[in-house]
Amino acid sequence: MVPMQPRTRRRGYFVRGRHVPFEGYRRARRASTSEADASDNAAMYLVGGFGPESGLTSAQAWLAQQRLTLAIQRRRQQGRPCKGPWLAAIIAGIVSAVRNGRVGDSGWGRSMFAKRGGQVMARHASHHLRAIAPLGARASVIARDQRRAQGAFEPEERRLGGT
Repeated sequence: MVPMQPRTRRRGYFVRGRHVPFEGYRRARRASTSEADASDNAAMYLVGGFGPESGLTSAQAWLAQQRLTLAIQRRRQQGRPCKGPWLAAIIAGIVSAVRNGRVGDSGWGRSMFAKRGGQVMARHASHHLRAIAPLGARASVIARDQRRAQGAFEPEERRLGGT
């Protein structure tokens, strides 16, 4: 059994007061099956930054290239950096989203947006959540009573699933 190494905390890197993502990260190269297969596969991809080494199909590489172009344009308009480690982070996020089918999935985007807001509320405004919890419980009891009351006035056949 290999003795466990003590865990060391990685030091955060900051450039002009901002965290630098992927500092010192080196991506492992994928082993290709053969040189002939690699040249045939490379011919199927359009010219761009995404090829068979990124693990995307040619259609996915095309979509990723579109998304990268839009992301760089948006960052330039906002005056934010789009080279070096920031570009690496953008590309990694785009490849991950395209590979996992999250591009264009508005439901996933809404769930992540709501998740972040809920986490912020839980961390910073738990007193507020505790204050409004009884209101939500009372509202659900009222809604349940209204559904039961409405069901009491429906015809007998309809409640039993008849026409």
